[in-house]
Amino acid sequence: MADTVQILTTIQDQYLENTRKTQEAIVKAISTWVEESKNLVPDVSPWSSNDQWPTTAEYVERSFRFTERLLTAQHEFAIALLEATTPEPETQKDGATSGARKPGAKTTATAA
Repeated sequence: MADTVQILTTIQDQYLENTRKTQEAIVKAISTWVEESKNLVPDVSPWSSNDQWPTTAEYVERSFRFTERLLTAQHEFAIALLEATTPEPETQKDGATSGARKPGAKTTATAA
């Protein structure tokens, strides 16, 4: 099992690294495009001078905070489903139980 976990971790690490590289390339391309086209398009946004609207950066921060809360809720839901479907451990003659977890038992999840 350790080999499988190591392989999956390596694949995940490679995926994240490729994602970061792609994101960097996109940011660089867009930054270059914005800089080159800055003088071609006037700022006519109706919100550009309105102090009542959050900035673009604030929108991004709010969106990611919401996404983090949603992901936490989904994580808790997935764990609850797992625990609800885990069978009760069988009691052995000496009163000991097998290695299975009881439903509702707390688990500690680690980030992949």
